[in-house]
Amino acid sequence: MRTSPLRALASALLALALAAGATPPFPARGIAIVVPDAPGGESDGLARILAPALADVWGQPVTVENVTGEGRESAAWRASRASWDAYTLLLAPSATIEDPRVHYFASVTLVASSPLVVVAAAKSRLAGVADLVKAARARPGKLAYAAVGSRRARGLAGEHFKAVAKVDLRRVEHPTAQEALEAVAAGKADVAFVPLRDALAAVAGGKAKALAVTGAARAHALPKVPTVAESGFERFEAVDWQGLMLPSATPRPLVAAHNAGANKALALPGVREKIRALGLEPEGGSQTRLVDLIRMDREEWLKLAVPKDGKP
Repeated sequence: MRTSPLRALASALLALALAAGATPPFPARGIAIVVPDAPGGESDGLARILAPALADVWGQPVTVENVTGEGRESAAWRASRASWDAYTLLLAPSATIEDPRVHYFASVTLVASSPLVVVAAAKSRLAGVADLVKAARARPGKLAYAAVGSRRARGLAGEHFKAVAKVDLRRVEHPTAQEALEAVAAGKADVAFVPLRDALAAVAGGKAKALAVTGAARAHALPKVPTVAESGFERFEAVDWQGLMLPSATPRPLVAAHNAGANKALALPGVREKIRALGLEPEGGSQTRLVDLIRMDREEWLKLAVPKDGKP
């Protein structure tokens, strides 16, 4: 993590003061959650579930601040420039790993994850991942998969799958999950890798069937659908995620306090159900879990190259 000498010194002094009990209990005032999303977006919806739960835990108001700009107007920039007193959190989506400012943050906890679902047309002969691999190996380069954009797990899971399964699938890129699903329904792609909430709607509407989920465990909403790993590819996992972060100069005791508070908030009655209603899987856990996930994603996703002809 990169910090200035002045901030490092201030952080050390505050940490000593906290350890000595020389400061008032934290928090002493309201906390803000900065989200890189407009009202109504996925991160915004998650933050508005988390904010009142955190307020219950802390006994202080917790507000949501929407910042949708780029560069020095971005949410990451806004949060990274905040004071290191731990009153400004960033709810960061997995795309944050592409931002060089990720090094300016300390991980608090993983809040939620969003596995993808490998879907095929409702009338497709493909019944599972094994069928997909068998068909792809029989006809290299002939089967196509629909991807959602070119970033994060949703845009790169197909390329990851190709590498792990050692198959040649033709990539067809679409800007939205709905368009990717429409491509599958119309026979323009054999399968699609789409976020869970979009897959659920398509499966419920009879337009698609789920072959597998890309998380480490089965999705709560699709308990009968196996993971790709269960289907014979143990090294495969692809999820988008949302995590809480603080400026890297924040004293460790305050980061630890936020980790404990977030885990208590996620355990409150009804919170996990509300998160699942967004099509996300509630998480939680240690600070290290998010640190490891960021490192793994940077090693995995940033090295994958999207084919130049990958757009329709």
